[in-house]
Formats: sequence, structure tokens, C-alpha cells
Amino acid sequence: MYLNAQSLINKCDSLAAVVCDIKPDVIGVTESWATVIIMDADISLPAYTLFRIDRPTSNKGRGILVYVLSTLNPSAYSPQQSYPEHVWCKLNTATFKNSDLIIGVCYRSTSTELFDDNLRTALRNLIAEVSNKNVMLMGDFNYPSIDWATRSVQDTVISEAQLFLYPLDHCFLTQHVQLTTTKKATLDLVITSEPDLVHAVEVSEPLEQSDHNMLSWECHLHVCHSVTNQRRLNYAKADLNGIRS
Repeated sequence: MYLNAQSLINKCDSLAAVVCDIKPDVIGVTESWATVIIMDADISLPAYTLFRIDRPTSNKGRGILVYVLSTLNPSAYSPQQSYPEHVWCKLNTATFKNSDLIIGVCYRSTSTELFDDNLRTALRNLIAEVSNKNVMLMGDFNYPSIDWATRSVQDTVISEAQLFLYPLDHCFLTQHVQLTTTKKATLDLVITSEPDLVHAVEVSEPLEQSDHNMLSWECHLHVCHSVTNQRRLNYAKADLNGIRS
């Protein structure tokens, strides 16, 4: 599943309730608004491994998270392309012989102060770089002018949205979200290098006051699971008063 949280810090209980209901294997989150002073334990989910990247505390907002079921043995992955708003991990799969599934979560800001021409180019280069792998990329790309039914932009001059479509078309990538994810546009996308990897994309209600709908889908592949007897502390049952004393 994927969601634009617009500050996850005060919505962790709501996210945990959604996760308990649909039990996703992978959860991508943009606009977590987490900073370096927010510890992993503050935003963690039981049984999930967390990968994150935060905005510096001087810049309000943003922040990217991906949670992966720990039994899937996820590991960190770092593309070579430098781009500030993305986080990646990889899974060892039996579907793709001798190859991992690369999972990424990405955010593109519409602020010209934060997102200049160099970063627009970096985003396109990032997509081109991972396109030669088995990849599933999700996120908020903020291109309301793209009509994904026709995969086109109705602009008389070459626009940034049209430039964004170039690496998707040239690298034969599939974008699976066809319904609007905000009131008027499809801003949140799921992009894969394998057309048949993603099925049954559903758009559901936002998480609390976010103005982006949540997405969920089925991913058809076999992943190597593991079972561990590692002991974990249950902080929900901690004697907090005793600890404070």
C-alpha cells in the first residue's frame, strides 16, 4: 500500500489500524514530516522493517518512509543517482531469477525553491537508472496535467510533465494508477518495469486529514520468507510510570 501522510507523527495509530486491517507486505509513505529528532521507535510498526529519509529540520515537511514485512528479509538499496526525496530497499525473489525486486518511494516537490531544473533532471535520470532492474516505484510525483489513460499531456510546448513521460516511455515502464488520487488529479503513481507485476489497484479514503487517497494493490511474485525466534521488546506493555520514577 502507499499513502501521502501529510505528517505521520500524529497519525501512527490510524496507520496501525489500517495495516492491521489489510495486512500489506510493503507500505510506502511520502510527506512523513519526520526529522532527525524523531526516532525510529516513534514511527515503527510491529513486524515491519523501516527504511527512511528525512528532510533537515530547517525545512518543514517532506520525509519518505518504506515499511517492509521483516520476514521478507528486506535490505537497503542505494541508486547512484543523487536525488534528495527517495528511499529504496530490495527483496530476494524467486520470480526473477538471479535478480532482486527493487522497491522505491519517491516525492517530487512543486516548490521552485526546493526543486530546481537540476533536480527535475536528476529525477528523470533516477528513473532511467533503475529501469533496467526489476523495479516497483511508488510516490507523489505531482504531475496533474498528465492524462494517464492516454499517457499524454495537452500542452502546446514541451513541459516538465512531458519530459517526465520520456524515461517512462523510452524505458518501457508501466504506470498502474488510472483513477484520481486527489480531488481532481492523479498525483500518486505506481511504476514498474514489469507490466504484469501489479494487479487490482484500489483507491481508498485518505489517512485522517490528508488530501491524498491511499492506494493498495496486489503484487504477483514469490518472495523468500524467513522465520526468526528473535525476542523483541513490547513497549506497549512497559511500566512507563516505573521507568519515570
